[in-house]
Amino acid sequence: MRFIPPAPAFLAAFLAFALPCAAQDYTAPAGDRAPAKRLGAESILPGGRLLTPLGRQHVTGLLPLGIAISPNGKRIATVDGGAALPSTTVFHHAGPSLRRDRFEASPNENLGEEPAGGRDDFRGVAFDGNNRIYISEGRSGRILLLNSGNGKLIRTYSLNQGGIRESDSAGLALDAKRKRLYVVDRVNHRMAVVDTGSGRVTHSVPVGHLPERISLSPDKQQAFVSGMEAPPDAKASEGHASSLLTVVDLAGGEPRTVRKVSITTSSDVGIETRGGPSGLLVTEDSVYVATGANDAVTVVDRGKLAMSGEIPLRIPDLESLRGILPMGMAFDAAANRLYVAEAGINAIAVIDPAQHKILGHLPVGWFPTDVQIHGGNLYVANAKGQGTGPNATTEEALPMGRLIDFGHGTLSVIPLAEMRSLETHTARVMANNGFTKSEGSALPIPTAIRNLVIILKGNRSYDEVFGDIEQAANGPVNGAPALARFGNLGYARQERSGLITRGELKDLPITPNHRAIAERFAFSDNFYPDSEADMDAFWHHLDRHGISFRRFGESGDGANLPDQSRAGEFIAALEEAYRKPGNELPRLLSIHLPNDRMAPPRPEDGYPYRASFVADNDIALGKIVEYLSKSPWWRNMTILISEEDARGGVDHVDSHRSFLLIAGPYARRNYASHRNTGTPGWIKTALRILGIPPLNLRDASAADLSDCFTNSPDFRPYDLRLVRKELFDPEKARAASAPN
Repeated sequence: MRFIPPAPAFLAAFLAFALPCAAQDYTAPAGDRAPAKRLGAESILPGGRLLTPLGRQHVTGLLPLGIAISPNGKRIATVDGGAALPSTTVFHHAGPSLRRDRFEASPNENLGEEPAGGRDDFRGVAFDGNNRIYISEGRSGRILLLNSGNGKLIRTYSLNQGGIRESDSAGLALDAKRKRLYVVDRVNHRMAVVDTGSGRVTHSVPVGHLPERISLSPDKQQAFVSGMEAPPDAKASEGHASSLLTVVDLAGGEPRTVRKVSITTSSDVGIETRGGPSGLLVTEDSVYVATGANDAVTVVDRGKLAMSGEIPLRIPDLESLRGILPMGMAFDAAANRLYVAEAGINAIAVIDPAQHKILGHLPVGWFPTDVQIHGGNLYVANAKGQGTGPNATTEEALPMGRLIDFGHGTLSVIPLAEMRSLETHTARVMANNGFTKSEGSALPIPTAIRNLVIILKGNRSYDEVFGDIEQAANGPVNGAPALARFGNLGYARQERSGLITRGELKDLPITPNHRAIAERFAFSDNFYPDSEADMDAFWHHLDRHGISFRRFGESGDGANLPDQSRAGEFIAALEEAYRKPGNELPRLLSIHLPNDRMAPPRPEDGYPYRASFVADNDIALGKIVEYLSKSPWWRNMTILISEEDARGGVDHVDSHRSFLLIAGPYARRNYASHRNTGTPGWIKTALRILGIPPLNLRDASAADLSDCFTNSPDFRPYDLRLVRKELFDPEKARAASAPN
């Protein structure tokens, strides 16, 4: 049985090009080293890639998405995503160095509505002279004018005028001479023209579905807006939606659309694919549109307003795979060079646009989103900077004062003179990403394994569950016992519910099944789940290669539904559909057990403590492993157990660290894998077990978990462990009542 939900168009590239390659010859370069954040030096990322950014690194706000440079070059601004409010970081040249100021988007002002820009929203930024700066705020539909010297709010502009509501301000461009601000409104699919003097929206120009970026021609007589050609629907999930470039004439008094250019890209293996735009740049002669899904930059002739070529971005020997993710671009007219931010490989591509040829790559920070040129320097916004590092010591969580720059992005300032060493820099980019073949062959995975079960849980960190494991059969384990609140000596905090005060429970096992599975089978103490990994692409990939699968427990009810219910439904379905009638089990099964994310106590539903939800999750996991270990499929089965992310807890190694368990007859006994890997690593392991090629560049070059397997199987079944009933009684667990 296969079920595939609708997928966004950008998945088409990953699906269409996942052709066979010797991916086992590639692996992440970190080996067993843990993540390390070192500003200005080599950093080790969660998952095993390396960062060696060129130039000087400067800390920005969270998730810088765009860059603007003042006309005199003395100020550089990034517009940052922020966790709740967007922010702007402005750097001032002070001799050879930069001085940083960071401003909240709405400083010290009560404007009557709370901005709602999300973390991943693209926002625009533009200087008006050297001392004022415009930023778009996102889902509030506002544009803010700030003093770039002190961050003081000068004025706000709203796109919600003339009966139009729910505007979402994204990319923007300024014509200071005509006092016009051109702003993309994602929700209302338009380009709004704002008179900066009166604040009035004077024109609304329809520009297609989901517009995001805008760029003016150098003479400001044309506006170019990138978006999607049609709303996503069933056809979009099959790769038939395309990027759209809308050309608007600004020369007259009334802006008018003069051309809509469909942007399609063709692969080097003869398959046409389409995907949404991720970058836009206009020069005197050309328009460049980056499509992140297809790893390509499309070139549009400005005179003919038609596609004139394509610049494919590929990795040597891995040309069939995608994952470079081109985004922001900059053009150096003097040297005739195009620079493209390659978010997926932490680099800047250096391109000869005349020959449509990649000359090399420059290593930068984690996930570069934009690049600009001024005064002999490249300025690069790196959304994830150089990682986060730990959010705890070995004894306690870090105080907020120690987390001022936690998880923030960076601005790389790179002299253009670095182009002289482009060959060396390119080799470094390849090595940092694991794109150079590793010595020796990958460890084998037992061929007897046929069936794979994936159990994805919520968001616990490694230390809070396994921090008190000090030794495995193969040696010491990297944990912090003082942080193991859900370990063997865990606790449930005192909470109040109405007039009843529940006592605190101390020194009891909260997750006995997690511990027993780790002691019986294999686990990782250097694993970093990636919540941004696109699992829909994974399921499509299986379907394309004829792998049977079935998915369970994805109802989206969260902690309102007991994980006991999810586990029970999973077991009952396998009994009725496969075991009793003797039908063949799908090659891959997956189930979602999210309740270790926790929720407020509901004693009336069997959850007297927040920790009760973790216990619910643990027993559900134990029941599934017990059932499968006593089933006829066990002799040929492996179970991969992972958290979706680690946002719910703290860790002394890195805030991204969680755990992965590998259970089954062919898993090593009480073995701790120390390989630095993450979600792409378990995907690579799963695809090797299933005998199909990589999904994209990330899993092809990841470190797999082949060290966790043995050719000497142990077929003994697993027995469920229970917790103390005052913490959680499975018989009393029930779904939350619907609100009145």
